[in-house]
Amino acid sequence: MLADWLPRATEQAKARAAANHKAAGASGERKSRSGKGPGGAKKGGGGGKYTWGALLTAGPGDGALDRGDPNYDSEEDDRSMLLLHDHQAVLKQEVAAYKDRVRSIVDEYFASGSVADVADSLEEVGAAHLAHYFVKRMLTVALDRKDREREMASTLLSSLYAEVIAPEQVAKGFTSLFASLADLTLDVPDAPELLARFVMRAVVDDVLPPAIVAAVDPGVGPASRDLRTRCEAQLAARHSAEKVLRCWGGAGTGTSHADTKATIAAMLAEFLVARDEAEASRRLRELGMPFFHHELVKQALMAALDDPAHTEAAVALLARLSSTGELSASQLAKGLRRVADNLADSVLDNPAVVPRFEAVLAVARTAGVFDDLDVDDIGANGFVALHGAPAGGDKAPTTSNGSGGAAPVGLAVSMPPGVSAFKAASLAAVREYFDSQDAVEVAARLQALEEPGLHPLFVKAAVSLALDRRDRERELVSKLLVALCPQAISQDALAGGFTRLLVAAEDLILDVPDAVRLLSLFLGRAVVDEVLPPAFLTQVLPSLDAGGLGVAVVRGAGVMLGARHGIERLTNCWHGAALELVAVRQAIRDAIQEYGTAGDVAEVARLLRELDAPAYAHEAVVVAVELAFSRFGTESAGQAGESAATVEVAAAPTVTLLGALASQGVVTMAQMAAGFARVQAALEEERHVVCALRMQALQAISGKVSAGMPGVSRGKLVIANVATPSKNPSSRLAKRSKVEIIKEQSDYLRHPLMEELVNEKTFISEESVQLMKFHGSYQQDHREKRAFGSGKAYMFMMRTRQPAGLVPNRLYLVMDDLADQFGNGTLRLTTRQAYQLHGVLKQDLKTVFSSVIKNMGSTLGACGDVNRNVMGPAAPYKDKPEYVIAQKVAEDIADLLAPQSGAYYDMWLDGEKFVSVYKEDPKVTADRAFNGFGTNFVDSPEPLYGAQFLPRKFKVAVTVPGDNSVDLFTNDLGVIVITDDKGELKGYNITVGGGLGRTHRDEDTYTRLADPLGYVDKDDIFHAVKAILATQRDYGRRDKRNQARLKYLVAEWGVDRFRLSMACPAMPLCGLAVTEAERSLPDINKRIRAMLVKVGLATEQLHVRMTGCPNGCARPYMAELGFVGDGPNSYQIWLGGNANQTRLTELYADRVKVKDLETFLEPIFAAWKANRFPKEDFGDWTARLGFTVVKQLAAAAAPSIPAAPAANGNGNGNGNGNGAAPAAAGKQLAAK
Repeated sequence: MLADWLPRATEQAKARAAANHKAAGASGERKSRSGKGPGGAKKGGGGGKYTWGALLTAGPGDGALDRGDPNYDSEEDDRSMLLLHDHQAVLKQEVAAYKDRVRSIVDEYFASGSVADVADSLEEVGAAHLAHYFVKRMLTVALDRKDREREMASTLLSSLYAEVIAPEQVAKGFTSLFASLADLTLDVPDAPELLARFVMRAVVDDVLPPAIVAAVDPGVGPASRDLRTRCEAQLAARHSAEKVLRCWGGAGTGTSHADTKATIAAMLAEFLVARDEAEASRRLRELGMPFFHHELVKQALMAALDDPAHTEAAVALLARLSSTGELSASQLAKGLRRVADNLADSVLDNPAVVPRFEAVLAVARTAGVFDDLDVDDIGANGFVALHGAPAGGDKAPTTSNGSGGAAPVGLAVSMPPGVSAFKAASLAAVREYFDSQDAVEVAARLQALEEPGLHPLFVKAAVSLALDRRDRERELVSKLLVALCPQAISQDALAGGFTRLLVAAEDLILDVPDAVRLLSLFLGRAVVDEVLPPAFLTQVLPSLDAGGLGVAVVRGAGVMLGARHGIERLTNCWHGAALELVAVRQAIRDAIQEYGTAGDVAEVARLLRELDAPAYAHEAVVVAVELAFSRFGTESAGQAGESAATVEVAAAPTVTLLGALASQGVVTMAQMAAGFARVQAALEEERHVVCALRMQALQAISGKVSAGMPGVSRGKLVIANVATPSKNPSSRLAKRSKVEIIKEQSDYLRHPLMEELVNEKTFISEESVQLMKFHGSYQQDHREKRAFGSGKAYMFMMRTRQPAGLVPNRLYLVMDDLADQFGNGTLRLTTRQAYQLHGVLKQDLKTVFSSVIKNMGSTLGACGDVNRNVMGPAAPYKDKPEYVIAQKVAEDIADLLAPQSGAYYDMWLDGEKFVSVYKEDPKVTADRAFNGFGTNFVDSPEPLYGAQFLPRKFKVAVTVPGDNSVDLFTNDLGVIVITDDKGELKGYNITVGGGLGRTHRDEDTYTRLADPLGYVDKDDIFHAVKAILATQRDYGRRDKRNQARLKYLVAEWGVDRFRLSMACPAMPLCGLAVTEAERSLPDINKRIRAMLVKVGLATEQLHVRMTGCPNGCARPYMAELGFVGDGPNSYQIWLGGNANQTRLTELYADRVKVKDLETFLEPIFAAWKANRFPKEDFGDWTARLGFTVVKQLAAAAAPSIPAAPAANGNGNGNGNGNGAAPAAAGKQLAAK
C-alpha cells in the first residue's frame, strides 16, 4: 500500500507545485530574470526540478493532530508519522542531489567567472527553496580561497539576489554558516573575520538586512562572539560603504570595483562629449558586468546634477539602455536610490542639488526611464522625486522646473542649518591664522559663530588644510588645537574632528599622497599635547574599516607613541617650524641691520636657513631694500637731488646681499619678486618727493639682482620637460595594479610589515611580502621541508646591496657567520654583484638585518620597485683612472637613488639610523635635493620616489669603453665613463631601455637591448640620472607589471621623443585637448626662431612650452613663453617664467590665433631687445617690468617692424606646413 502511495504522493506534490508556481506567476510575487521563468519555490509554493514546494511547508490551517479532539484517530496519527518519515527520506535524496549539482556550479563559476552561466544553471536545476545550500556552499569554498574568489562570491550574490535566489534563501544560507562557524574556524582560522566581511558586503549590496547580525549568537562560542563584534562595529562605523565595497580589494573576475567605476566614468565622459549612444551601449556590453550597471545610473544622474547641460544626454542614454534591456529594472532602481539616499551629503557641497535632482527626474519621467519601479526598490526619496508624494500618499504639490515639466517638492533632505556658512568661516579663519598666528582671534570667531555642534568640522578643516601645506602651517595647527581645547573646543568635538579625518583618509590621500604619515603625526602629536586621550586610539577603531587607511593612521600613531623617544619625536614632528611671525620679522631685520655694519652675507644666509620660514623670505628683500634707502639722503633729495652714481653706490651692498641669497637658493626668485612688489606698492602709496629717487633705486636693485643671477642649469645638460611628480586629476581614474595600492598605503614601506614582523606567525601577508622586497628580502617556501599536513615551510632570502660589487672584509666575515648560524649554510653571489643568504626564519630576520647594517652593509633597495644594485666593472684596475672613476660613480648613483624615508631603519634598528664611517659625496646630497628640473616631490620623505615608488625595478650599470663585463645594454640605464688622454673625467655616454625579463606565451613582453641616449657632461650626471628615473616613474605603466619596465616606455616612444620632448600629446590622443600641442610645436618653434632672427636676437635661447588644454601637463606655467590651448587653433599666452623653472608665469593674453603669432609676438621680442639689461633673459625681463609696461613697449615697437609674408604652411598649427623637425628646433630653442 505504501509502495502504491509514494508515486502518487510525488505526482500530487508536483502537480500542487506546478499550480502554486502558476499562481505565483499570475500574482506577480517575484519577477523572473529571463523568459524561462525562475523555476524555483515562491511564496505560494514550489516548482521545478527537485522541488517539493508547499507539501513540506505548513500553511494556514495546517498543523499537528490534536489528541484531545473527539474525532482523534490514533491510527491516523501513526499513518501521518509514517508518511512524514517517507517524505523526509525523499527530501534527503533531493537535497543530496541538489548539493552535488551546485558543487560543480560553484567550481565552474570560480574557474570561468560567468554570472550568466550560474544563473542559467540554477534555473535549470530549479529547487529554489534549496538555494540556501548553494549560498552556503559558495561562501564556504570562497572562505578557503583568495580574495579573487571572495570578491567573485560577493559579486555573484549581488547579481542573483531577488532575480534568481530569493532574499529569504540568501539569509538562510548565511544563518546556516553562522551555526557552523566553530567547525569552519578549524579549517579556516580567519573565518570570523572573513565571514564578517561577507556579511557587511552583503548588507552594503542590499542583499542582507542589517538585522541579520542579530542571528549571530555570541553565546555559542568565541568565534561567534568575534563575528558578532566585528559586524556590529562595522554597522556602527560612519561612511564605510565604499570601504566595504573594496573589502576584497576588488579582486573579483580580474576587474576591481575602483577599476570598473573608472571604466564607467571614462565611458560616460566620452559619451557626454560625443553623444554616441550606440558606442556607449557597445562599451557597456563589453564591460560584461551587468550586476554593476547601477554605477552607470548613478554616474549619469550625478553628471546631470553637476552640469544641467548634461541632463538630456544622460536621460537619453538611460532611456536607450533600459528600452533595450541592457539596464535591468533592479539596476535602474539601485542606481536611482544611491543618488536619492545620498542627497543629504551632496547638499553640503551643493545647496542647489535638490532642485536639480527634481529637474533631472522630471526629464526622466517624461522619457519613461524609471516607470514601474517599486518604492521598496527606489526608497522614499526616489519615490517622492519621481511621483511627487510619499508612497501610498497623495500627490505632493508641484512647481515649475523651467524645463517644460513639473518638479515635485517634498524631498526629505535639506542643508543642515548653518553648515555651509560655518565651513566657509572655518576655512577663512584658519587661512588668516596662518598669517596672523592669533589663536585668540580664532577662538573669538568660533564663539561668535555659536555652533559648537559643528566644531568637529572646524577641526577637520584645519588639519586638512595644513596637510597640503608646509611644516610651518602643520606646527601652527597643532599649536592651535592646544590653544583652543578645551576652552573654545571641547575634547569630544576634537575627537569627532579626528574621527572624521580618519574616516576620510582614503579621500585625503588622493590630494595629499603623504596623508597617512601626516595624519599619524597629527594624531600622535594631539595625544602628546594631551588634547586627546591615549584611549582615543582604541575607541575610534570601531568607527573605521578594518582594512582601511584610517586604521593605518591609528596604527602609525600608536607605533610612534610606543617607540623609544617617541614623545620627543612627536613633540618636534614639524621641526618647530612655526616661529611667531613677529619673531621671524624681527630676526630678519636684526640680521640685515647687522649686515649693514659688518657686511657678513654668510651670517644672513645662515639665519634665514635656521628660521626655516621660506614663505617669509620676501621680508628679507624688503628690509635689504630699506637698507639701501637709508644710505642716501632724504632731506636734500627734493632740492639738489642725488646723482645716479650716488644711488648706485648706496644700493651696492643690497645688490650684493640679495644676489648672494638668490644664487644660494636661500631666497627664491618668487620671494624676491614678492619683496620688490611690496616695496613698489608702498612707494606708490606715498606722495613725497623722495619716492621718485627711491623708485629709481628699487629699479636699479631689482635689475642688477635679476641680471646677476647665475644660471642653475648646471653645465651643458638641458633636460627638456621632465614630468613633474604631480599628476593631473584624470590620472586618478587610471587603472593600477594591486601592488601599486599596497605601496601607496604603506606609509613609505612600513605598514603592515612592521607589525607582522613581531607577531607569532611564521610568515607574512601578501601585502607585507611586497613591501619586504624593498627592504631586500623575499618570502619563500622550502617545498622539500614541508611536513605532511602542516602547510608551507616558510623561510626568507636576504639580498645585499653592494654597488660595483665592493665588499668590505668585515661585512664578508659577518655574512659568512650569518649563513651558518641563521641561514642554510650557503652564501651565494648574484649576477648583479651582490650576496644572497637563504633559509632565514622570520623570527631571525631582525637579527640578520641589523647585523648586516651594523657591519658596513645594506639590503635597502636590493629588491623592489626602486633602483637595484648598481653594477661596475668586474675587474676594476687600480692603475687605470677610468676604472677608479667608474667604481666611484657607481657608488654615487647608488647613494643618489637610495630610498630616503627612514622606514628601513625604523624597521631593523628601531629608528636609530646607524652611523658608519662611510659618508656619501656632498655633491650627491646636493644634487638629490636640487629640483631645478622638476624631478623631485617637494616636502616628501621620498623626494625621488614619492609614495608609490617606481612602476617596476630599475637597473643601472657603469663601465668604461671596451669593458662590457656588466652587460651594459641589458640595463634600464647604462653609464659609460669618458676620459681624456690624461685620464681625467670629461663626461658620460648614456644608454636607456635595456632589459631581459619576459613572460612565457605573452608576446607583449620581450627582451630588449638599450639605445644610446647621448652624452652628458661630468657635472650633470646626477641630474641626468634623476631625469631618466623620474620619466620612468611618471610615465611607466602601473596597470601591468610585466610591461612596466623602462624598456617598454623607450620602445613605445622612441629614443628621440624620450630625449627631446615629453610634451602634452593633445590631439588626437587626449580627450581634454581643445587644440593641437605636440604636433604643432615644431612648426611654431621654427616661426619663433624666425621672429627672433628678424628682430636681431638670433643667438638668444627661449624656453617655450605648450599644452592643448589648461591642465598643464607639459608645464607651460613654468616657461618663459607658455602656450595654453583655449580653442581651435587658439592659445592663451603666458609670460614671466624663467629658464630655471623657479617662477610661475602669468596670463598675458587670451585667444591668440596661430595665424596671428608673428603680429602678436614680434613687437614683444623687439621691445625685449631694445629695453633689457645686458644678457637679461626674456622671462626675467617680462617679470621685472610687468605686463602693463611690456604691452606699452610692444605697442611702441610695432610700427618699426617690417611687414612679414604670411606664415608658411596651412596655418592650422599641426606641424605639417613648413614642418621643422623637433630636433632642429630644440638646438636653439629649449622647447618643452
